[in-house]
Amino acid sequence: MNCPVCNNSESKKMLIRNQETGSSEDRPALMCKACKTIFAEDYQKDRSGLYSENYAPWSDDSGYVAESKTNTFKSQLSLALPYIAPKGKKLLDAGTAKGYLMTAASQLGFDVYGFDISKSAIDSAKKVFPNKVFCGTIEDADYKDSEFDMITTTDILEHLVDPHKFMEKASQLVKKGGLLLIITPNSGSITRKILRKNWYQYKEEHIIYYNKKSLAHLLKKHGFELIFAKANTKTFSLKYTYEYVKKYKIAVMGSIFAKVFPLLPEFVKNASFSNPMAGEIIALARKT
Repeated sequence: MNCPVCNNSESKKMLIRNQETGSSEDRPALMCKACKTIFAEDYQKDRSGLYSENYAPWSDDSGYVAESKTNTFKSQLSLALPYIAPKGKKLLDAGTAKGYLMTAASQLGFDVYGFDISKSAIDSAKKVFPNKVFCGTIEDADYKDSEFDMITTTDILEHLVDPHKFMEKASQLVKKGGLLLIITPNSGSITRKILRKNWYQYKEEHIIYYNKKSLAHLLKKHGFELIFAKANTKTFSLKYTYEYVKKYKIAVMGSIFAKVFPLLPEFVKNASFSNPMAGEIIALARKT
């Protein structure tokens, strides 16, 4: 089976285990021998059933998620600011969910637009950004070519059967000299190498796992030059972490944390910290 990123035909067989279900069953995957992309052996399988019109990986009844995500996105977007033209601040967020990145970007002075496949998430985003978001995919985007100074795609590429189709459209929409910011699970991360098949990024809906080399290949093929790619850092509160372990049922660590968390004083629950071990890569590229 050819690599979905570089099309190389040689790969190494491996096993991965879905972490969000607490499953003890392994599923087959492949690692490309050329670019080291990891992809599920059945990555081309129809998974549309996982994405109902109300699909959203997070609920946020508490507000902890919104706060943590907005703060994290603001830090991540700040990394791109030195590379963007002073007047170049029209931004499209691909997979915006409830608009947390759009909120962070607007606070940094961007004119923001976005889309997502989840109707319920977009309905929430519309309350904050009316007439600036739509429900659909990038192929549905009805914008002019070269309309945006920057496109952001966070936690999207790992879901796509055909990343080249996405990148082709993104290349059309961003201006020459404009930026593309990508955040996605990192197959080259230390956490994956330590946790092996029990890596917390292994989920049924995650079908392709990239690294610096494979992202550079994908970007170059579609007219982008990589500026940097490095480990992504997230800003968490303990309250956010509590919501995370509840959502993904993370093995023994999650079980212990879920029992201890309610006993902690409020000032500890609200404490924030930066986590460079999220197992993700953040990459910034410029359209040439």
